[in-house]
Amino acid sequence: MVDAALEVAADTEREIMLIASRRQVDDARIGPGYVEGWTTHRFARYVRQRDPDRRVKLCRDHGGPWQHANEQGLPEEAALESALTSLRADVDAGFDLLHIDTSCGSSGAVSEEVAATRLIELYERIARYAESAGRRVDFEIGVEQQGQAVGCPAALGSLLRSVLGELDRRGLPRPRFVVAQTGTNVVEMRNVGEVTGADPASVVDRLEALVAVCDEHGVALKAHNCDYLGGDSWGLLARSRVGAANVAPEYGVAQTRTFLELLRAHGLHGPRTRFLHLAYRSGRWQKWLATPPTAGWYERAVLAGHYVFSHPEVAAVLPPLDGLLKDAVKSVIERHLDQFRSEAVP
Repeated sequence: MVDAALEVAADTEREIMLIASRRQVDDARIGPGYVEGWTTHRFARYVRQRDPDRRVKLCRDHGGPWQHANEQGLPEEAALESALTSLRADVDAGFDLLHIDTSCGSSGAVSEEVAATRLIELYERIARYAESAGRRVDFEIGVEQQGQAVGCPAALGSLLRSVLGELDRRGLPRPRFVVAQTGTNVVEMRNVGEVTGADPASVVDRLEALVAVCDEHGVALKAHNCDYLGGDSWGLLARSRVGAANVAPEYGVAQTRTFLELLRAHGLHGPRTRFLHLAYRSGRWQKWLATPPTAGWYERAVLAGHYVFSHPEVAAVLPPLDGLLKDAVKSVIERHLDQFRSEAVP
């Protein structure tokens, strides 16, 4: 997927944000993620060596406490220190943008008030660190987990006044993006957010109101969970002037489906069956299930496929198929770039 993003950015001469969650890539002291076993520095070096024009922007997704598997069960102070270690490694590796997400607690989601307090603390510490290291870093902030509905402009305005006011008081740079509820939400292999509903005019009005609030505070609205959207929904986000959009599992599913089709076409039924069992047994599909679930055994394995591509059994089969898998992901990225042409230029 990384190579696909690099090639699309070069071919289209467009800026692409390559966004790694802490579960995918992290500092060696905390534990590398499931993508190629990469540490933060190895990931950054791989991208920079293949992107001389710097069209691909290295970004951290969900950079906050309890966002890495090794932080589960840690008390607050230890989790915050671990998150800070991770973010400092991002700065040292030359990341362009850091998403500070403090929506998680030791036992699930936390209140907006708690998340905002932790966000300001973590934001200040990493911003000061970047300044002391002579690094120019942009920020993205978020304090809540994604739901299906478009958020309330008044509530967003209140949050921004509080958080940005405190950042200003401390002499800290304002973030480039704020994550809010944009009516985009992924379950299984579909998007169930309001942007996919039957009343697009109402959604556009409310999204434009959110964008207006962000404009008032000098930040851009960023949508998360934009996987599996159709062209109409992408157009709706663009017309509303949403500044940027995150996509992740859809690319992994595209890669997995292509991999399974190629194994079948080449008669590699044994490796195909083992891959499906590895993916299913990983349990990584659980976070994507609907309530109640509609995905069967096979669909759950497909949902988890991209989590096990670095497993030795899978990696041994991949090399001859790499080019075709890359092309499958490239086609989805290119489609999204065509469909999402926002007038907002953050």
